[in-house]
Amino acid sequence: MSRARFAFLGLAVAAVLAGGCASAPQDDWAVQLRAKGLAPGETVSSIPDFRIDGFDVLDAQHLILYTGHQRRHLVTFGTSCPGLRFAERLAYRPTAGSLGRLDTLTVVGQGPTVPCVIDSIQVLKPIEDKKAG
Repeated sequence: MSRARFAFLGLAVAAVLAGGCASAPQDDWAVQLRAKGLAPGETVSSIPDFRIDGFDVLDAQHLILYTGHQRRHLVTFGTSCPGLRFAERLAYRPTAGSLGRLDTLTVVGQGPTVPCVIDSIQVLKPIEDKKAG
C-alpha cells in the first residue's frame, strides 16, 4: 500500500471516530440515573442535617450524593469539576450546617484542588413501575 493510500485511510478512520464522538448523547447522566432506577424530583435549596455516606459520579458535572437515611440527591455543578470522574474522596464546605447551592465540593487527591460550585440540588426519587399498578 502506498504512503498516500495509507495516509488517506488514516484520515478516514479518524473522521469516523471523531464523528462517533460528536454524536454521543449529551445527557448520559440521565441515562445512568434511569439505569439505577432513579429520577430527579424537586429542586431544593439545601440539604439540611446532612452527612455524606457516599457518592456516585455520573459525569464531570453531575453526581449522586448519598446523604443518610436512604436519602439521595443529584448535585449539578455550574461547570465541569476537575478530576470528578475519577474521584475517590470529596471535601465539602457547607454553610450553616447544610449543604446548598453555591457551596463547594472539592475532589481530594487528584492533583491540584479546585473547589466546584454547586449550581443545583435535586431530590432523587425511585422510578415507579407503571406495570406494577
